[in-house]
Amino acid sequence: MGNMRNSKIFILLMILFCYCEGKDNVSDFEIDDNFDDIASIDMDIGLTFDYFSLENLISDFNLTSKERIAVRFLRSALTDPTIAADMLDVYTFSDDEFYEFLVVLDAFKTKEIIADIVSTLRVRDEILDIIYGLSDKYPKKNNFEVQLAAKEKEYLKILKMSCIGCCSYKEVYRVLKSSDCSAFFTLLKRQIYDTLHEY
Repeated sequence: MGNMRNSKIFILLMILFCYCEGKDNVSDFEIDDNFDDIASIDMDIGLTFDYFSLENLISDFNLTSKERIAVRFLRSALTDPTIAADMLDVYTFSDDEFYEFLVVLDAFKTKEIIADIVSTLRVRDEILDIIYGLSDKYPKKNNFEVQLAAKEKEYLKILKMSCIGCCSYKEVYRVLKSSDCSAFFTLLKRQIYDTLHEY
């Protein structure tokens, strides 16, 4: 019995040795901060998406309500094939790939890529509050809603187009982390405010 156990251990060690041969160090097996080992063109490492898995992941990341909205907004931008459909070389994430993307990022890096989206959507929400506060009889309310919807669609397109040419999760992370659209809705907010305060 002892010899059989020792033989099994020896076989396992040989397998591990053969697998590790050629690796410079243990970190080659880890997902490091730079995601150097996640560089496939199709950005698919085999995880499977479903709605509850994504929501559970978001919950595990302890995101605020605003951050959760930002994640869902980003998902809409990257996975909806109708967004920027008229542009060449625009890549549409599958739901599986978006889920994998967040798994690879972890909570901290997810917060980094949605920080600007949170700031941008804060202004959008301020516009929504203004519109919702108007009477349905106000003649320009519908026009405000149409303008905001168009602006929101434009923002989704900007997010998706910013990832053109990205061939890995690492590149998408870097692009989104450095994005700055926080003033995107500001002009529309000012225009609506000025319209409401015309004399």
